[in-house]
Amino acid sequence: MSGNFQVQVKNIEHVFGSKNQSSQSSENPFPVYHVPHYQRGFSWKKDEIVEFLEDVRDASKSQPDGYFIGPITILLNENTDRCEIIDGQQRLTTIALIINHLSACMLKSGDPKTQNETRRYLIARDCKAVIHHLRKDDRETFESVLELSETKPQLSIKEANEIICRHFENYNESEKSKFLSYLCNKVICIAVECLDDDISYQIFETLNARGRGLSPLDLIRNKLFSTIQDEKTLNLLLDEWDRLYVVLKRVLNGGQTDSHIQTLFSIVLSIKAGKWLEPKSLFPELRQYLRNETDASKVSTDLINLVCSDLANTTYIRWIRPTQSSNRPSLQDCLLDFNQYKILGTFAYSLLTRDFGDEVTVGAIKMAGALIKRTQVLGNIPGMQYGQLFTEMGKEIYQKEVLEDDVLEYVHEKLKDHDASSKGKLVLDDEQFVRRLSDLPVIKEERARDILIAIYNAKRDVQTLRVSSSSDLHVEHILPQELHKKNWPNFDTDTHRTYHQRLGNMMILSGKKNKQAARRKFIEKQKKYYSAEAGNEFSKVAFIDEFDDWNEETIKERQHTIANEIVNVWASKIT
Repeated sequence: MSGNFQVQVKNIEHVFGSKNQSSQSSENPFPVYHVPHYQRGFSWKKDEIVEFLEDVRDASKSQPDGYFIGPITILLNENTDRCEIIDGQQRLTTIALIINHLSACMLKSGDPKTQNETRRYLIARDCKAVIHHLRKDDRETFESVLELSETKPQLSIKEANEIICRHFENYNESEKSKFLSYLCNKVICIAVECLDDDISYQIFETLNARGRGLSPLDLIRNKLFSTIQDEKTLNLLLDEWDRLYVVLKRVLNGGQTDSHIQTLFSIVLSIKAGKWLEPKSLFPELRQYLRNETDASKVSTDLINLVCSDLANTTYIRWIRPTQSSNRPSLQDCLLDFNQYKILGTFAYSLLTRDFGDEVTVGAIKMAGALIKRTQVLGNIPGMQYGQLFTEMGKEIYQKEVLEDDVLEYVHEKLKDHDASSKGKLVLDDEQFVRRLSDLPVIKEERARDILIAIYNAKRDVQTLRVSSSSDLHVEHILPQELHKKNWPNFDTDTHRTYHQRLGNMMILSGKKNKQAARRKFIEKQKKYYSAEAGNEFSKVAFIDEFDDWNEETIKERQHTIANEIVNVWASKIT
């Protein structure tokens, strides 16, 4: 082996059945594959297993010279036969189960020739010696399946074995023998064998960055757990992580679980690193952060413990998604959606960890959220500079440099100081905001929807449920996007182009868009919007009941009305 890794084309018999030449151990004639504890367990379901079986079957007929199943990456130990599977666990475990089943069938046959050939193809009659050490929750299952034990196995591997057995029920002995022979001799892969841990992980990251199946959270999780040296600590943290996942899935009904965990990692690491880290770019930042630490194992342990304890905390979970019986505030109480929370994450997290009263916590986050909302609807997306600003504030709050009674004034002054020293302007006074929004010539539909939903939520009855942006709501252009001059005589092509994308021309409706209704005259639309039969709960934010006609001036007037409504909902300073 030259350098820190080598790449070889191998068939399955060679992958499993020949000892690596760099190994100095002679205790076992076969390589012993281990799946690191930190990797996710066996997860292939019926579709993946059946697809693999059918692909091999079809390839044996159409590609007799060989069938390629992709790369596998393994980390070798020069002094033993131990090989860690860095990438390829699902395929290799499935192949071992297939070989185990087919070889058992062949060895039961009465044909001595078939039995001898099977022994040659069989990787090892004790397949445990081949994939000796899966994740702890899969290991016992795998061994019990291979030994036909009565021990109750993990569902995923048990089901995989049953799927494989059912697949071969209609094969005769000759077909099974040919399948096994083709699988072992003609199914090939590129084996990337590494002696260096960093090289193996770099290759693993590259493969997954190109769509090989792991989510960003999987990569983050694997990187953290791979640095932990103490096996007892590793197992305890794996159990804690799995427990956290169960709790979050139950509370969040399965939705956005990965996003919440990834966002919290980003928040915690941002505070520690002193700079804002976007969740979507967290993995490379985490890798660099761990590389610079003298004790990466301790840092990873602390990060995992912190995230698990915070996300498992009842108050924190209810903050993200409160129950009906909870009196705790939520993101929605602060007028935030989850994407805004990502920008304000370190700031909100720090307020929560200080355990300030709800009035201060909600007030401060509302103020920050309102300022971001105002900036967004005016066409400026708060990006890195504002993320960095809120991270710095969050760090100072987290480190107890700000007293509870001073929080609101501290935040407002920090924002004003930032605006005074930068080209951007986050803090607009109410008059400035109303004027700029009233004059805004074009607005994206999603921003118009945000504004009108926020006004609706502020005006709704206490008994009425809060509304969030969803696919059931759509933005209706009162002056339609396609001009029908007969129904809209106040507009020509130029004025239509100028006014149909203004905020004053947009409203929200529930249900699907009705293209035919869009062509109606203004008076017909107006009646429909306020019709009880139409069931339009958003008539409170229509703001068109006082108009007898629809023209340039009425669009401007309605836009000014909406601006005056939203400025009070998105208050720039909480008193």
